[in-house]
Amino acid sequence: METERGEENNVYGIDGLKPVEASAVERIERGMTEEVIPEIIRIVEERRTLAAESRLWQLKC
Repeated sequence: METERGEENNVYGIDGLKPVEASAVERIERGMTEEVIPEIIRIVEERRTLAAESRLWQLKC
């Protein structure tokens, strides 16, 4: 909605917040699902493996 001066009103009562296009939200969700989340999972698994190996190394010494 616009004010009488032609400015766009805030969204949910927060100044500066504007509506986002649904297609932009879909692109972000798809990027998270296809790229970001799998990368996070890979890194977590890699660090778990490294942590387990480092614990075993201490037992071998």
